[in-house]
This record gives sequence, C-alpha cells and structure tokens, in this order.
Amino acid sequence: MKSKKNIIIVVAAMVVVLGSIALMGIFRDFNAQRYVSVILNQTLLGEVTEESSIIEDASEEELMAQYESGVASFVKNIIPSGAELSEEQEAKYIEACKKVFKAMKFSVHEEEKISSKEYDVAVTYQPSDVILKYMELINGELVRMNEKVQKGEYQGTEEEINAQMQNEFLENAAVLLTEACDTMEYGEEQTMVFKVVEGENELYQISDEEMQQFLVKIMRLDEIQD
Repeated sequence: MKSKKNIIIVVAAMVVVLGSIALMGIFRDFNAQRYVSVILNQTLLGEVTEESSIIEDASEEELMAQYESGVASFVKNIIPSGAELSEEQEAKYIEACKKVFKAMKFSVHEEEKISSKEYDVAVTYQPSDVILKYMELINGELVRMNEKVQKGEYQGTEEEINAQMQNEFLENAAVLLTEACDTMEYGEEQTMVFKVVEGENELYQISDEEMQQFLVKIMRLDEIQD
C-alpha cells in the first residue's frame, strides 16, 4: 500500500484531472454557490446534467467522459507501481472508487460576496474513515499473504510466485475497497470555505490547492500513517 505522502500525491493528481472542469467555460448567470456545488457533484458524484446546462460549450457526454477518465487515472495511481490490471480488474476498481466518491457527504451553502470578483462559499461535510478502514484491511491482506508464503502455498519459480501474489492482491484489494465503503463511518460535521475568484476571460475558478485540501479532509487522508 502506498505511503501517506504518495496518497496525497494521488489526490493531487485526481484534482488536476477532475478539477480542470473549472476552467472549461464561462458559466451562464454566474452563481458562486451553484458553481461550487456542480464542481463537487461532478468531481465526486459524476453528476454532469446540471453542469452541462450552465457551462457554455460543454456537453454531458464531454463532462462524463472527463469524469470517467479521471476515475480511471485515479485507479492507475492507487495500484502498486508497475502492476497491470486486466480489463475486468480495472472495471472492479473503477466501480469501487465511484462507490467511495459517491458515499461522501457534503452540503454547499449560500455564497458570501467579498468583492465584484471574489466570493466565499462554505461547504459542510462529514469526514469518512473509508480510506483508513481500507488501509487496515489491506494490511490484514498483506499479513495473510505473507503467512501463505511462509507455508509454501505459492508454487513455481520466484517470478511465477510474484505474479501469483500480485494478481491475488489486485483481485482482493478491489473487493476490500468496496468492503471499506460498505462499513465506513462518518465523523462530526465540519466546514471548509472555498474562495471563488474570477480570472481572465470571465472564467471563475477555485484553486487546485483548496480542492485537494477538501478531498484530503473529507476522506481523512491526513490521518494516514507512513
């Protein structure tokens, strides 16, 4: 399993892929609360219908393709370095990741206008322990596999044994992610304030850093131990 530092990097990569929609077009009849809501809904929930209706030159198909691409990229970043997923395994990971993202609980509140080009938007959320549970399950899986090694339950050459272990791990890890999602618990409600700023060409945006911080907090990634 990846270290805390690497998981934060994965989240940053997710922000780059999924959060770039904030720069795709000019919002019609701009409303900062609605803006933050549709960005979070698209990023975590894969909901694009409302977003396509308020962003110029953005279709539902394009937005959904971006969401699917982002989830697939996220999956590639959380598997062991050098491992290759079969199409069936990748589909399982994608389904599990989507389930995790869609289980996040948050609510976007009315914006506060700071200036003609800047708004504050409060988002309340309940942090989930899904990734913490997942890592506990993964650690247990690694212990179980190590016990099998000690008992000589894997057969073949060193290369063949490594291939068997990697395939077994990849198969089971996706199942464990779903299990963690099914048994997750939520913490007390917290609040984060997003700054929405108008940049060049009337394009509004929230910073990648704020999006990353939100994802880290809502999934409690800052509590992961190295």
